[in-house]
Amino acid sequence: MARAIILASFVVGLACSGSDTSVCSNGAVCPRGLLCSDATSSCVTPEQLSACSERADGVECEFLGNQGICAAGVCLDGSCGDGIRAAGEACDDGNTLDGDGCSSDCLSSEVCGNGVVDSDQGEQCDCGADELSGDCEQLNSDLAGAACRADCLDHCGDGVVNAAEECDGAVSLEGACLDFGFDRGPLSCADSCDIDLSQCASFGFTFLGGPGVPTSTMTDVDILSGGEIFAIGTDALAHLDGIWSLVSVGPDASVFGVSASSPSLAYAVGVQEIEDLDLGALQQFGALWRFNGNGWAQDTAPEPSGNGSVAHRLNDVWVGGGGVVTVGHAADLPDKGRVYDRQGGLWLEVATAPGEMTAVDGAGDLVVAVGENGHYLTRKSLTWDRQRNIAGAPDLLDVWVSDDGTAFAVGKSGAIRYYNGTGWEAQESNVNADITRVSGRSSTDVYAVVPSQGLILHFDGSSWFPIPYPEGASLQATACTESVALFGGTLMQGYRLDNGAWGRLRYLPTTDTDAQTWSVDGDGDQMFILDRDSVLRWNGNSLEVLGTNAAGVREIAAFGNDALAIRSTTLELYSDGQPTTLQTFGKQIYEVSATAPDHIFVAGKDSVFWSVEAAWEQQDIPPTAGTIVDIASVGATAYLVTSLGEVWTNASGSWVQDTTLAGPRPRTLWVAETGEVFVGGAEGAMWWKDAGGWQQAAIASQPILDISGSSAGDVFAVTLNEIYRYDGTSWSAVRATTRPMLGVYAAGDVFVVHDDKQLGRLIRLAPW
Repeated sequence: MARAIILASFVVGLACSGSDTSVCSNGAVCPRGLLCSDATSSCVTPEQLSACSERADGVECEFLGNQGICAAGVCLDGSCGDGIRAAGEACDDGNTLDGDGCSSDCLSSEVCGNGVVDSDQGEQCDCGADELSGDCEQLNSDLAGAACRADCLDHCGDGVVNAAEECDGAVSLEGACLDFGFDRGPLSCADSCDIDLSQCASFGFTFLGGPGVPTSTMTDVDILSGGEIFAIGTDALAHLDGIWSLVSVGPDASVFGVSASSPSLAYAVGVQEIEDLDLGALQQFGALWRFNGNGWAQDTAPEPSGNGSVAHRLNDVWVGGGGVVTVGHAADLPDKGRVYDRQGGLWLEVATAPGEMTAVDGAGDLVVAVGENGHYLTRKSLTWDRQRNIAGAPDLLDVWVSDDGTAFAVGKSGAIRYYNGTGWEAQESNVNADITRVSGRSSTDVYAVVPSQGLILHFDGSSWFPIPYPEGASLQATACTESVALFGGTLMQGYRLDNGAWGRLRYLPTTDTDAQTWSVDGDGDQMFILDRDSVLRWNGNSLEVLGTNAAGVREIAAFGNDALAIRSTTLELYSDGQPTTLQTFGKQIYEVSATAPDHIFVAGKDSVFWSVEAAWEQQDIPPTAGTIVDIASVGATAYLVTSLGEVWTNASGSWVQDTTLAGPRPRTLWVAETGEVFVGGAEGAMWWKDAGGWQQAAIASQPILDISGSSAGDVFAVTLNEIYRYDGTSWSAVRATTRPMLGVYAAGDVFVVHDDKQLGRLIRLAPW
């Protein structure tokens, strides 16, 4: 309220008036010193009147040190709600209420287009109708490009992408995570109409850089859980803690192994040439360097017991909670292999071996050292066992110990040996080249390096599978934490392997480079591939030929450990050796699906056959439905789709129509174990049925060739050059290989069959 109005309210309350008072025309009595202002119906001071003498309304004024505004010849305080529109006020209706045409702060006339956002009036924005407001770039408009609509509602949320918006509503597959440098995942649109990348992820190799030493290759590396990296080159020691630091060991020294237990403790070992004054020549002696958190410095190295003057070297080192262990050899001694253990600050020679000891590693209570001719030693609870040999093992070059008390040793000619806690088992590497380094994130997630082949081998708990080096890389070293797989190579530069990688193998040795794959199907770890003239089985470890007389076979289906195949009018069973005829039909058949001996479904162009207790039933599909395109089953329930988009189902002994799909011609069909149905078609069309009914989307730019999944929330569809994944909510692109694809089978990993007898395998190192 204005000061004058307050005074008037006070005066009205007087019980009586004296000779020094004055009575206003409205009956108000003004005490001595105050004058009546009939225009404002209030008592005012003489200073208020003189301040606005001959001044227009709305002009600023001052009285008794107070700032005000002239109204009807009186200088009033000009407060919001006094009914006088003062400077800086957009309105003043005599109150401080919202929603009556003037806001409670007198700054808005509460009209859309005035440049003020009146949220209590439902406005979400207001850039102004005639004059731009704030940071706006365009006036309110319903046209594309404006940030605020003409009705003062945000364009964000109206489904149309406008200025300052990256998206609005659902994000199309054209703007996939792949376009932002990721390898998979769906894009989404945040409430702010900004692209949300939170579900995007990478797999494959990421280049990390490194010290960039032109003359040195990263030959060993260790990484801590916090991300710190300790690496060695032939003549250099490197450390990464945000930035790389590098120390040269000089021209007379070489480094062979490195290990770290904390950011302030790491060791590296190798050899250094020192002049032997007695011999008058250079001799090689073991060398050891220690990192203390600030930098590297040379430390006292162990020597062969009683023969410190004999030439010797150190090949590898391990440091952990149980101390420091290093291994090496002294070439001129009968038992040249040496194992040293640092206990109580002193180096002890704890074992010798007939051959060179090449590598050591440890975790928890277990330390394992390995060497030539399969020599190995183990330390448990700080007690070393005697030296033994792994039967049939060649020279071993590296070893890695898992936290669960198991270990993996690798060596020459593709040798891999697995330590189960009590003994060693041979594992098949499927390579005939030296495996030089091994490390893992767990005993079911292990990596080995094969430099001469340009391969990394990955062990998933059951078998080893090759992953090609990243393009242009030459890798020599590997180290892992629970979350990171790291590899190092030339120029002392490193790569990180994220979440998965594409591997490949040539699945059939043949000179027929034009041979095509016609079909692929699987059941769990069992996957079957139909080539032009062969049926092959992937058993989770390797590919084997079930039969080479598959000429004329059109389609296969997984049938336990065997495969069903259709040839002309015949259903055949492919097991080991020759195919066996199971049934002959009276017409040509083209599609087959099966889940059990009494759940086999076979389809021709217009008829479908299915087994019931060793007997066969038949039902024809009406000509108006089109021809049968594909058939799929789960348990006793089967689905088929026709060329005209009709979907039929058989769940109770007869076929009935489920729906008719609108859009392009269907091409392929897949059914999840839980009953969800997926149909792929021409022009990248995809239909799927879940608890909410049938849905449709154009997910690709090319025809969908095949569909497979490990569950209804992990479904893959392939075109000739693209892969898409359904996560139970939406479809998104996955970075594919560069080879054309014909089929897909997805279980834990994802297999794609190429048109050049290559089988691509997307190894998923962590759940998606």
